[in-house]
Amino acid sequence: MRILYVEDNADLRETIGLLMESESRFVTSCATAEQALELDAAQPFDVVVSDVSLPGLSGTDLARQLLEADAQRWIILCSGYDLGPSPRPGAPMCGPCSSPSRSRTWRLSLIHI
Repeated sequence: MRILYVEDNADLRETIGLLMESESRFVTSCATAEQALELDAAQPFDVVVSDVSLPGLSGTDLARQLLEADAQRWIILCSGYDLGPSPRPGAPMCGPCSSPSRSRTWRLSLIHI
């Protein structure tokens, strides 16, 4: 499984990226939604995990753009804040994760996928 992880905080990006890796999961990390769109355009990732608050294009906007192209994409949005409504109501593979520091939530999200 190929995972794209989008996080502007370099320490979190490195740490969480390493935690998500496994024998069957390969993680590519980047700092902005714009970089994510470029990476995904070359070959779409199986799962996109993104912080909501990013410089430039937000993680929510990134999710909207990816879901416009393919409503069946797996998207996990992460934030320390309330995310509000889904970026794409009715998109079954788009769900929130309240904080990357809650590792149990992350593990359950990745196991579900």
